[in-house]
Amino acid sequence: MTDVIVKKTSLGREITIKGHAGDGRAKEGSVVCAALSTLAQTIAQNLYDAEDEGDVDIIDITLKSGNTIISYITDNEDVNRVVDSICKGFWLVADCFPERAAFDII
Repeated sequence: MTDVIVKKTSLGREITIKGHAGDGRAKEGSVVCAALSTLAQTIAQNLYDAEDEGDVDIIDITLKSGNTIISYITDNEDVNRVVDSICKGFWLVADCFPERAAFDII
């Protein structure tokens, strides 16, 4: 099971992804892991691009198997909208595969 938690504040987000969606034998688990990883990497790249533009201060981007942390601060609402839009993908994956992934917004 992979748990995705998004903590929202007016000045940014902290996204944590912990666990594994599969045991390595189930194709479905591999698909879920790949989807969640791709979404996390997409958020990270958007934040790196926004940082280059001076729109974001990245606190932490750790992209490791079974342990991802993405944390940033910004006063740019466009950045938060982009991240929130990508986070809908986490919800969609968890909704389609509830035995493999869970999603929560705090």
